[in-house]
Amino acid sequence: MMRALIAAMCLMLAGSSLLAQVPQIKEKDFKKARVTVFKVSQFQTAPLEHSIGVEYLLDYQVTKKRELSKEEVPEVRTALADSANYISGISKSCPFIGQNGLRIESKGRITDIIISQAGCSKMIYHASTDGQLNYYDLTKENAIQPMLERLIRK
Repeated sequence: MMRALIAAMCLMLAGSSLLAQVPQIKEKDFKKARVTVFKVSQFQTAPLEHSIGVEYLLDYQVTKKRELSKEEVPEVRTALADSANYISGISKSCPFIGQNGLRIESKGRITDIIISQAGCSKMIYHASTDGQLNYYDLTKENAIQPMLERLIRK
């Protein structure tokens, strides 16, 4: 718990990228990773209300999904690693409304990410290795949202 708090504080103070703060996603892991992009519902569904046969990503109902080719994966890694996509030291107060998701599976680890709609750019991040939900504010001009929109439409 203390380690996660320190990591979050370092992210805010240094303004560094998500990848720099989350060591379980390493550049070499992306070379062998299975990466899937998702279109998700706007709001979470309580776990007890999940429907059988319906897929959920961090309790957001999946409405569309697409596995990326190995050629598309480096673009995702680059966007997540770019510190220009993140706001540090400020916490947005607008509501989180789900839009897109991302799953990175590598070496038995699963990392799930949900991105909110562009009007209030935020990210929920969950790594299977620590089980914590982490929240990040994204810049209005971030490259992550348009990239996911483009990749899910292919």
